[in-house]
Amino acid sequence: MQQPNPEYKYYKQLAGTWKSSDGACVVTLTDTVGITVSYGGAVLEGYYGVTPTGISMSPPSQGMMGFAVMPGFGDMTYQHDPSEDIQLKLGDRCLKDGVLTRFNIDFAWHDYNDRLHFDMSDVTTGQKLSLILNRGEVSVTPLKEGEYRCECGQVFSSRFCPNCGAERKENKTFTCECGYTGPVSNFCPNCGKPYAANTPEATV
Repeated sequence: MQQPNPEYKYYKQLAGTWKSSDGACVVTLTDTVGITVSYGGAVLEGYYGVTPTGISMSPPSQGMMGFAVMPGFGDMTYQHDPSEDIQLKLGDRCLKDGVLTRFNIDFAWHDYNDRLHFDMSDVTTGQKLSLILNRGEVSVTPLKEGEYRCECGQVFSSRFCPNCGAERKENKTFTCECGYTGPVSNFCPNCGKPYAANTPEATV
């Protein structure tokens, strides 16, 4: 006897709240196929489907005399990433701020380490974002000296994010007489002295 809804176990597995490490992106999935995504002041509310991808599928094989063999019956789904085990199929992919579309979700999937991945595009700038979300509450780890947390949640020390390629926003830092080194502002956040133009700059 066939199970009435064989995919329900995947919806049940994904149900819950997911957050990026900086809390900027929050995704809520229900086992009744509802999805809410919020990021950068924009929101998507809709429905989703799931497609288990399991082990990596190979592209269509070559038949006799080099002709490609057509895929088998049904909708063949290939893994987007080697760690992927479930793809999310979204009914609506637009995150909107009012009536204005701010972001598009290009691809969404779950991996073997129980993380969600959302590849998104900024409609205005065309920038590609690769967000990684963890289940439940996420504690934000304090940054070490010289580190920067990108909007996608990646922490790094270089000029560009190794996850999404975005350039770090505080491109100018200064060193105060008190020893503080950080982003340029009107006053030193450590001792309160005003920032002076002749303060030696630190290297980013």
